[in-house]
Amino acid sequence: NSTAYADLFEKRGDAQLEQKKLEQTIQSYKQCEELCRMYSYYERWTSVLEKQRDMFARAQMTRERQDAESALRAVSQQQSEDARQ
Repeated sequence: NSTAYADLFEKRGDAQLEQKKLEQTIQSYKQCEELCRMYSYYERWTSVLEKQRDMFARAQMTRERQDAESALRAVSQQQSEDARQ
């Protein structure tokens, strides 16, 4: 089940973040993001992007935070468009 894998990658990233493993966290969240993109799993996609945004803000990674914010806006727009169809 593709959504279960996306959930798994998010939880894995959460655990890695708790262990302060930033590179591994980013990788897990990106894998989750890719699955969510492929299967239009908006709830999880939004969640993982919000976590990335917050993580990048705490790490003072401005460009990455801005990228996550931009991606959040795009996902919200895509979700609205899909809902109208």
